[in-house]
Amino acid sequence: MTILLILFSLSVSLLFFLLLYGLFKRKVEPKDQIRQRIRSIRTMEQAGGTSTPWADQVMAGVRRAPRKKADIPFKYRVIEPARAWANRKMHQLAPREIYQWLEGEIAAAGKTGSWTPDNFMLVVAVMPVLFGGMMFLAVMSSSYELIQKLTFCLLGAVIGAVLPFSTLNRTIRARQEQIRRELPETFDLLCVSVEAGLSFDAAIKKISSRMKGPFNDECRHMLNDVSMGMTRREAMKAMAVRCRVQEVSLFVTSIIQSEKLGTNMANTLRIQADNVRERHRQWVKAMALKAPVKIVLPLVGCILPAIFIVALGPAVMNIAKSFLGR
Repeated sequence: MTILLILFSLSVSLLFFLLLYGLFKRKVEPKDQIRQRIRSIRTMEQAGGTSTPWADQVMAGVRRAPRKKADIPFKYRVIEPARAWANRKMHQLAPREIYQWLEGEIAAAGKTGSWTPDNFMLVVAVMPVLFGGMMFLAVMSSSYELIQKLTFCLLGAVIGAVLPFSTLNRTIRARQEQIRRELPETFDLLCVSVEAGLSFDAAIKKISSRMKGPFNDECRHMLNDVSMGMTRREAMKAMAVRCRVQEVSLFVTSIIQSEKLGTNMANTLRIQADNVRERHRQWVKAMALKAPVKIVLPLVGCILPAIFIVALGPAVMNIAKSFLGR
């Protein structure tokens, strides 16, 4: 019991440290780097008497003397080389199809900028060892048999292996729900903009620049693909693959068919907006019907015991006192 308490305390402390470190890396460190660069530029200007061009400043930073090995931070001296070595080994062992599948899953989760297949595979390789080792430390001094200890260690390893994939799936589902929520409003604005005289690309660009959300991010991604030379049909199909939402797939199919047949784009968008709003209404009704089923477990496990204790507790105490008094 003491070992479990120590492990729990260490886990909570590690989680709190990682949260603070992530907050520092995301919020504080970029501002400090900007202040340091501005301070160095001002120092160079004061030393030279005139403002140094940006090219000279960059070249001055490039031509500086190489740092000693002891001056290199621990992250770039030890952690990054170890991670690169582990990624190379994972590439040699894992099939290429797994990395291609992970790339699609990460794109569907909307984490292309922060997650990579290499880092995800590294986490998948480390988590079973970490959870299995923690479970081994927890049951090492217990009175269980050897086969039971090995079973607990295997259970911890399985949990560690499944946890990254379950986190990825939850992220994908949460993103799909966000896309479904913002589709009706986005399609209505898109329809109104096209009816007002804007082109389809201009309407998407205007709406995606003023609204936030995963679907608008995908619209901006689609416009960037088109500007890089991809056809709009291919860019929209790629957007539908990344979103993995049926409403988006139907929208993309209808737009492609409208362009191919030469029909009125405003009428097509109006039909799609009505269709998406009706689908969203049905989805909300389905979620509302699932609510009573989901609330049964908290009701039985948390609310009813408290009600029974408050309602029957005094009566049980009086009955017990009467029996003990006799």
